[in-house]
Amino acid sequence: MAPPPTTPQNPSPTASPRVLLVRPSALGDVSRTVPCLVALRRALPHAHIDWLVNTAFTDAVAYHPMLDGVVRFDRQRLGSVPELLRTLRIARYDLAVDLQGLARSGLFTRATGAPRRIGFANAREGAWLAYTEKHALPRNQHTVDRMRGLLNAAGFPGPEDLRLYAPPHAQRKVAHHTANWEGGYACLAPTARWGCKCWPIERFAAAGAHLLAGQRVRRLVVVASPTERPRVRAGFEAALPATLRNRVSYPETRLDTLMAWIAQTRVLLGNDSAALHLAVGLNRPTVSLFGPTDPARVGPCRWTPPDAPAAEHRVLRAPHTVGRTIKYRRCKDDNTLIRGIGLPAVCNALDAVLDTTETI
Repeated sequence: MAPPPTTPQNPSPTASPRVLLVRPSALGDVSRTVPCLVALRRALPHAHIDWLVNTAFTDAVAYHPMLDGVVRFDRQRLGSVPELLRTLRIARYDLAVDLQGLARSGLFTRATGAPRRIGFANAREGAWLAYTEKHALPRNQHTVDRMRGLLNAAGFPGPEDLRLYAPPHAQRKVAHHTANWEGGYACLAPTARWGCKCWPIERFAAAGAHLLAGQRVRRLVVVASPTERPRVRAGFEAALPATLRNRVSYPETRLDTLMAWIAQTRVLLGNDSAALHLAVGLNRPTVSLFGPTDPARVGPCRWTPPDAPAAEHRVLRAPHTVGRTIKYRRCKDDNTLIRGIGLPAVCNALDAVLDTTETI
């Protein structure tokens, strides 16, 4: 299936309603915004719906069958904002929904000139000034519930459908690579944007060794960004027994291939990171590790696809964090809190998830 158009088409006087969903970043949040797309499509079946998203995250949503087009925001390129603002004005949207609620997303929403512009009444950085319609939702809600609540308040209720669609070409590539991997593989995602969210790499390696030694999976696939991969690989190879190192792969993972590797894994072990939230949308089992962040707000959102069993998710939270409000940005790279999660608890959680998961 070919991806949808990458830029909005010019409207005609007789066109169906034109809708823009604004959620440029971050990748984990983009993947958790899909229920809002579904809600809009259910309420407006004949609308043309575009999604404004950072160029780097396009593949997370571009193959969703309920989306008509992607408006790319290239934040790495000088001059991209004025060009984008012109594109938004020309598109003549009837409805724009800002699900990020920051100054930049508010600017994009306002630039559409849409007669109906929906956003959070308590949006930050003055973004609320861009909206014609504002709804107050508590900040302490789960991210998915808060975004769905905004759509519901605006008259667009919808199911809790987080399904993501990995690019078919990337799925074929991964399937070819793993054709002879009997017993399947586990994905390990040991990185995150903030160091305070990262469980130690040597413990990830030990958890992977537990899976291999117990023959729970045949191989491990360790995923990390291109800049992080050398460091992660060095950490794993230093921690793993020599007899197991040839059963670990460190593939190059652009977003399309990252999604494809996750889509076929038996289980993903990860921190509070984009890989975890992609796994939830791809309906793959997870064991997730939380230190300074609160899984009640940003943890795996359990949902049930209409055509498959719901994936199993086990959440492990660091001791001494329950009941506390921790500003993780202040912790920066201090991973003291998440180190409180012990290796035995993680191994037990992995075994429990695999006990309920069929081999792909």
